[in-house]
Amino acid sequence: MKDTCPACYKPAIDKKARKVEKHLAGRVGLLGELGIQAGKPKHIVFSPAQDRRGTVYLGKGRKKRAWTRAELEADGGRHMLRQLEKNLAESFQGGFYLGTLIPHMERKKHKDGTECEKDGCLREHTWVWGPHVHAVVYGFILESEAFHAKTGWMYKRIRDKGERDIYETVRYQLSHSAHFSRTDSKGRGRFTQAYLLVGQASRTRGGQLKIGSFLEGQTCEKCQAPLHKFAPSESDPCKADFEIDLGPYQIKRDEKAPYLVRRSRNGLGTFKFIYPANLAERVRMRWAWDRDARAFKKEVARPLWRERHFAKGDEWGPLKDGPLFVRPEKLKRDRLSRWRVPAIMSRN
Repeated sequence: MKDTCPACYKPAIDKKARKVEKHLAGRVGLLGELGIQAGKPKHIVFSPAQDRRGTVYLGKGRKKRAWTRAELEADGGRHMLRQLEKNLAESFQGGFYLGTLIPHMERKKHKDGTECEKDGCLREHTWVWGPHVHAVVYGFILESEAFHAKTGWMYKRIRDKGERDIYETVRYQLSHSAHFSRTDSKGRGRFTQAYLLVGQASRTRGGQLKIGSFLEGQTCEKCQAPLHKFAPSESDPCKADFEIDLGPYQIKRDEKAPYLVRRSRNGLGTFKFIYPANLAERVRMRWAWDRDARAFKKEVARPLWRERHFAKGDEWGPLKDGPLFVRPEKLKRDRLSRWRVPAIMSRN
């Protein structure tokens, strides 16, 4: 499933929206245990300065730079998101905020050119160039006029009658978010991610650790009735024998626990503190295994693979004799990390 596929984008964005909702809920819950109140989620639309020609101006003062449409699309919108992330860190009360940013490159307007500000409008619409970023954030931000004077950006808060539904908001914004095809030095295409976690929700300030698994029963999408498994028919194995019920249809799910990481620097170096403390040892073990796996891939596997498969001076030439990938016999999968590296590569 890919959110860029016109056939299967709906389940893909559903999965991403659920993932964002669980991530933010877990991070807010941990902060609440530490006595930090994040408040209620807010839906805010941030817009950079733009002229009639479609040129976007990012930054302020001497750092202000004009970005044309081609430059902004070639950059993948990353500079716009990073610039907004810096502005948010300076504009929220106490520098505390957490949430997700979803970039959009076009706006919806009426065909006569007037702005559309009503939900469920029945008039004919069209899409026009207008970069902006939708944010679902926690925290207390400056007033719009003060924010504009400080950063050069404008924002508008979309208020809800009740409490903001994070899943529905993120799901709708991901349904028409910006996706840019990027290429690396070898000409291989890549896609940037459709959202960015910022503030206390950033992946560098915490994560999720697998602590177990469970079986989840599945239901019908239309009637919500529980699904069951049936034995294949003896006459035709491709058909089910509905007289032999094998029980409810269940899928194995991973049970994950969120954790926070706080960095502290002094004269001896940088120290990382993990909350809750009962997950600290397992989190550090996973970090060590992942670090050793990266070192093994960089120092052993990748050079050996290049030596066997590429002639000197050739670029993506024919394959040489030998195995496709060399892996030690003791290199096995493990529950807490991607690979368990042999004792030779471990770093104690």
